[in-house]
Amino acid sequence: MPMITVQLFAGRNAEQKVALAERLTDAFLETCGRPDQPQESVWVVIDEVAREHWAVGGRLGAATGDESVAESAMRNEHARRRLPAVT
Repeated sequence: MPMITVQLFAGRNAEQKVALAERLTDAFLETCGRPDQPQESVWVVIDEVAREHWAVGGRLGAATGDESVAESAMRNEHARRRLPAVT
């Protein structure tokens, strides 16, 4: 039974989390699943992390008063990989 774990900043609403879980499940089944594999066999765990517990480059975002440290790093990574923008 595959388990997909996502860590992200706290603050998404239930509707966003449902959409994320559905799309991750569909993506897994399309790329790695068996033809008869049911959606219920894919587990998605959403681990919300408070900004003050997220560090990038050794710097905690909230501790420095600059909460954009981690967000800026994610934007740069998304741009590098040509992934959809983080909002």
